[in-house]
Amino acid sequence: MAIGLMTIIGLSVSEAQARAGKLGVGVDGAYYVFDSDFTGTKPSTGANLNVSYSLSDYISLRGSMGVSQLQAKGSPYSSLLTTYVHGSLGLGVNFLPNESVNPFVYAAGSAFYFDPRTGGRMVLPSPHNGSGIGATLVGGAGVEFHLSEFVALSLAAEGSVPTTDRLDAVINGSKDMFYGVSVGIRYYVFDSGFVKRMLKAYEERATK
Repeated sequence: MAIGLMTIIGLSVSEAQARAGKLGVGVDGAYYVFDSDFTGTKPSTGANLNVSYSLSDYISLRGSMGVSQLQAKGSPYSSLLTTYVHGSLGLGVNFLPNESVNPFVYAAGSAFYFDPRTGGRMVLPSPHNGSGIGATLVGGAGVEFHLSEFVALSLAAEGSVPTTDRLDAVINGSKDMFYGVSVGIRYYVFDSGFVKRMLKAYEERATK
């Protein structure tokens, strides 16, 4: 029993990689800067649930859904708080899939619901009030630290370009983009190759 447990632990560390067939589920917290038509910026935060599946060692399918609060201050109103609920799907590229430290880039399309209000959650005056839906293009880069076969920490930075100009409630403005950095943790369901290597290593140790 002890040998089997040590075998699993040893393989979990030595085989901590982003290989084909692995499914990962994780959560992250994000910090955003909202580049709006307001004269000032204000820290914004969000939380996301994300899923990834490695189509090959180098290519992964990535999806996420989450809730954020985009904030701004100054003219034309004293403050702004836009609730932003999104879901996205895209592709990622792994640069070092066979290493425990794996840099990656990704691009995705996203659909979202937004509700802009004042910082005090008051409805904005007409014609600037009103929630809605939209789409955005998302691109980013990051690095993943595989602590074991099953657990990885990730750091990422991304930019989002929405198709609507109403996120800041300033109609016919010039800016509505936002940028973010995130820190997250992901749990991986190991692939079939890991199970085979684990059993083989256990058999080899048992026959010695």
